Amino acid sequence: FSKMAVLIMPLLATISLSAVVPVNQLHNKNISESAFFFADVSDATSAEEWKCFIDRGCSGGIVRAWHSYGGFDSNAPATLAAAKEAGISPQNLAVYLFPCPGKSPEEQVLGTISGLKGSTYSRIWFDIETNPSTGCGWGSDYAKNCQFLQSLASVAQKSFKKAGVYVSKDMWDNIMGSDCKAASDLPLWYPAYDAEKNCDGFTPFGGWSSAYAHQYADHLTGCVDGDVSITC
Repeated sequence: FSKMAVLIMPLLATISLSAVVPVNQLHNKNISESAFFFADVSDATSAEEWKCFIDRGCSGGIVRAWHSYGGFDSNAPATLAAAKEAGISPQNLAVYLFPCPGKSPEEQVLGTISGLKGSTYSRIWFDIETNPSTGCGWGSDYAKNCQFLQSLASVAQKSFKKAGVYVSKDMWDNIMGSDCKAASDLPLWYPAYDAEKNCDGFTPFGGWSSAYAHQYADHLTGCVDGDVSITC
């Protein structure tokens, strides 16, 4: 995702990971046996580029499918296909939608689904963070913002698509307000660039008592630009 002011949380530190040692062999004493690593990308990514992530221990990928300005990312279908070609299982592939609050929630979810027709992905993640695009910034009305997110989730559900929310506690409090519980029945993917390959540092917020995944680094040395996460 775009490196949110916090994103997916206070994401201030840039973590450099080994170009030779797989991520799942670095300081892994607290890693759950069922956890897996994945990378998320916002640019067109080839099969060879995906293999770089795979060679370093990633077995999943998330691809941007909707731009912050409110338009479909035409690179998404080919990038998903490339990830599959590189060896990533379709069940470990997903997309993210960077919503524009100035446009219809229905238009954006259905636009994402329509643009990905024929592509294989398991879930749509809603990227909740400061939106820099003109006409797409979040307003100061917490209730309105909260309802907007709930509408995104409802459209996905009515379209029989699994969804999730990507957001940090700081972003949540600043955009939705600490009392908002919208979409808290969906999985949470949170950012905190602390190099900790676990979810031990998660602090409950927004109705979530636990998280699905932790984005802990903003790149993997030797590979193309992409954040790195681990499931909880």
